Order: sequence, then structure tokens, then C-alpha cells
Amino acid sequence: MVLENKTLVKTSPIRMKKLFLLILLSFSLFSCSQEKSEISTIKSDFEKFILNIQNKNIGEAVNCIYPKFFEIVPKEQMRQMLEVTYNNPHLVISINKFNIDEVKNPEKINNEYFTSINYTFDLDLKLNSDELKRKKEILQAGLERKFGPTNVNFENENQIFHINSSKKAIGISKNGKSDWKFIVIENEYKPYLLRVLPEKIINEN
Repeated sequence: MVLENKTLVKTSPIRMKKLFLLILLSFSLFSCSQEKSEISTIKSDFEKFILNIQNKNIGEAVNCIYPKFFEIVPKEQMRQMLEVTYNNPHLVISINKFNIDEVKNPEKINNEYFTSINYTFDLDLKLNSDELKRKKEILQAGLERKFGPTNVNFENENQIFHINSSKKAIGISKNGKSDWKFIVIENEYKPYLLRVLPEKIINEN
């Protein structure tokens, strides 16, 4: 019996070490699973936002925008701007081949959670008025400045601009787990966005 007790004493630290490592591993797996779940929710909410724009459900799309953004542009004004942009019979916009390339892990800043989303999509702009067709060169120059010359092609037969675009959006949630709202980052509007978003998040790659 004495020998058995000594053996138990010798092996118990090893067992404790194994148990400790097992706990650490379990915690790591749980954390990883939780992060994957959060990323999946962000992707799902962002896809709904883009899908609403794609399907021209402008009211639903506006509801997906970060509420503090409306301190910069009033909500009704934003809705009207999007309606004019995406329901314009003279310039028909279609979003194609949307893809989320990267979602950063959420970070808590000032009682809210923020994440960066990098995504790509193909955009078609069809010219449906004689006036716009006459201004094709001016439009093309503006689009090339915004998206880069190699990302803008014009299909003369159907009068359509084909655009490849890479964008960044910021997702914001109060609890970091659900109900994500979004702002698409445009370089020319960054000074205004600093009023409602942390500079660190805006400038994150």
C-alpha cells in the first residue's frame, strides 16, 4: 500500500499538467468556435445589406446602415439618395459577383464592437439616355479616377460600363454578436466619418 501511495504522488503532477493542458485546449477550441460564429454572423448580416441594395430594396438597405451615420446624412435624405442612384431609368446599375474577401475579428472600442470587411464586386452601369451616351467620355474619366483605369471597361455595343471594385466596410454592433450595422468607406468621405467612427478602424487595412 505504501508503494502504491508513492506511485500516486509521483504521477499526480503529470496528470495535473495533462488536465491543465486539456483545459487550455478546450478553452482555445471554444474561443475559436465563438470567433467563427461571430464572423459567420457578420458575413450573413453584411450579405443581407448588399442583397437589399442589389435587389433595390432601398428601405431595408437603409435599415442596415449604422444609425450614427445619420448624424452626418439624415436617414430620409440617405434613402432618397439611394433611390435616385439605384432606381434611375437613365443609368441602370447592377451589382454582380459580390464576394466577401476578409472579415476582421471584432474589437471593442467605447462600448461598441467594430470590424473591418474587405469585399469585391462587379458593377454594371448601362447608359439609357442619349444625354449620358453623349457624355460617355466624361463618365469614363470619372469612373477611372474612382476605380482605376484597369478596372473600368466600356462595352460599346450595349452601352454598358463594366467595373471591378474592391471596397471596405465597417461593421458595428452593440454586443459584438448580433444586429450588425454597416458603413461603406469612401476615401473622399473619411473626414466626415471620423465624427462617428474611431480613426483606428477607418484606417485599418
